[in-house]
Amino acid sequence: MKASVGAFAGEQIRAGRDQITEIGDLALFVNVVQFGSISRCAASIGFERTTISRRMKRLEDRLGVRLLIRKPRSMTLTEAGMRCFSHCRNMLDEARNARASISSVESPLLAQQTLLIGGSIIAFSHILTDFLDAFRRSHPQIRVERRVISEWDETEARAVHLGVAYSESNLPSEWRQPVGRVREVLVASPAYAKRCSSVSHPRELIAYRLVGSSQLGDTGRLAFQKEGQVFSVDCGPNRTVARTPLDVREAILGGFGFGVLPRFLCDDNLSSGKLIELLPHFQVVGRSLEIIDASSNAGSQAEIRWLRSELESALKSLCVDY
Repeated sequence: MKASVGAFAGEQIRAGRDQITEIGDLALFVNVVQFGSISRCAASIGFERTTISRRMKRLEDRLGVRLLIRKPRSMTLTEAGMRCFSHCRNMLDEARNARASISSVESPLLAQQTLLIGGSIIAFSHILTDFLDAFRRSHPQIRVERRVISEWDETEARAVHLGVAYSESNLPSEWRQPVGRVREVLVASPAYAKRCSSVSHPRELIAYRLVGSSQLGDTGRLAFQKEGQVFSVDCGPNRTVARTPLDVREAILGGFGFGVLPRFLCDDNLSSGKLIELLPHFQVVGRSLEIIDASSNAGSQAEIRWLRSELESALKSLCVDY
């Protein structure tokens, strides 16, 4: 009897995981249709094109029907695809309505008057901006204070309710909640990109100058992913060190070398042509994005779990789905 109960529980867990995976694939399918192609969708939401193609194939296999007819420069929906899109779009609209309705209900944080968030200047200027703006609108009675933290240690972690670390910290593992790896790209100025024009593989980068960030603890070692394989290259011996990611961006724009930047820090420069993406067929394995929660002065555990969940959902959009 115990074995059969255990087997049933295992089947229920697997079924639940499969259902969550399928819902994510259905939401991605809606994005693909709305953007008009897998390539445009990949460029807009920061996913690898091969990842989206694999997930669309998985969805079609799971449903047992073909949803998309792919052509070299376009795609069309099958009859099943049109029906699926209509239902999924309604599903996502209902999910947004549910979230809006729930946000209007009194939350556990109403008992707290001040919320202290910790993070670097980059975290507050780019990573947390939308989340904090939305939080202030939803909870105008709570004062949000920022604590700028250049380097996380136990004292800093205990001083805030929650924090965000861009790159892995040395804090105890139970205080760190990994969200994912930030979507990052390898870039150079147009002039420096010409010098690197013959580079076709990451291992060839060692002949050129890398600009890294001392604040993020860059050692010069880079990692790239392509078709399931990971390639590492050590550019440490030939690198220039700037302090912050913003300093790195300015050095790269000035033609001092190439470097790795988060998408949110260089999208405008890429669009305007001030920066050029190098090795676009390789995905940079980005730095870790972590939520810091020492839970020592943050009120009840329930309040922090609620806020941490909200923050994690907001940060997921900055991370790569490999």
